[in-house]
Amino acid sequence: MKAVTLAAHHDRMNAVCAFLLSHRHDLPDVAALARRAGLSVRQFERVYYQMFGESVRACFARLRLERAAVQLRTTRRRIQTLAVEAGFTSRDAFCRRFQERFGLSPALYRGLPRISRQPGRRLSLWQQALALAPRPARTQTIKRSKKT
Repeated sequence: MKAVTLAAHHDRMNAVCAFLLSHRHDLPDVAALARRAGLSVRQFERVYYQMFGESVRACFARLRLERAAVQLRTTRRRIQTLAVEAGFTSRDAFCRRFQERFGLSPALYRGLPRISRQPGRRLSLWQQALALAPRPARTQTIKRSKKT
């Protein structure tokens, strides 16, 4: 998409983003956002992707997962309940997507220690969180011998 076209849509899309952030607890459908921006649904999806680097549906999924993450830390509600509220059909699907996004299962994420206001304590909390995070698979490097 041309820079001139993106610049023409800049104010409309910023208004849509402000609306999304203020209504993140009850996300509207894509058609309502497109109407708000004064674009067709398809054009809105193209412009949104070009400006923000993710699709509208991916943004909705991310916002729902972030809301669930906040609720995991601040409430004692069941993971199944949070999964359904986040729009997932099963707890397993929610757990897979949550782990992809945050690097920890919802249960481990909930069990992380609370952030301390003491700077010295924060370092130990980050170290604990990193110890719980899954480690990437190690790859073996092949050493090449020097040819003389």
